[in-house]
Amino acid sequence: MESERHRERILPWQSSKEFLTSTPRGAKLRAISVAVIRRLNLLLYSPDVAGDTKLQAQIYAELEHLNGQLIEEGIEKEMHTGQPLEYFQSNPEACSEYVAGNILLVLGEKFVSESEAMPIVQEFNIGENEYPLVDMSARPPRLINYFSAQIVVNTSSRMLSMEREEAWFE
Repeated sequence: MESERHRERILPWQSSKEFLTSTPRGAKLRAISVAVIRRLNLLLYSPDVAGDTKLQAQIYAELEHLNGQLIEEGIEKEMHTGQPLEYFQSNPEACSEYVAGNILLVLGEKFVSESEAMPIVQEFNIGENEYPLVDMSARPPRLINYFSAQIVVNTSSRMLSMEREEAWFE
């Protein structure tokens, strides 16, 4: 209950799974986007995937297929960016299209996993305590890739109202 009130203070509006799946197109786009996020989670955070190039190749092939599905559905990069909040509150399809359009921004890249990113974080750490403070003035490209993918995964998961269990493969 307290976390729900905290969420309401931070987010003026949060879409629900029921809202996004209330139309066939919204439901289809949400399903494709959830499938993408699940695979990105594996590439970013799974040590088993990080150490298995065959499994990585399989996941990248699946992402290419999902990317094609989004394009077939007419999704474009940054779709509906700049629209007012009210536009999304009344239109589950536009909300799903917006999320899918942001996901398209990172598809097609090779992702840097957490296990690959942490040595870079340590190298650029300018913090004095256990919490790293990364000097981004050097803009290490692999670290930018990791942070960008993290932002898309976290933001999309929230906007798609994904449950924790839904974000990961069994």
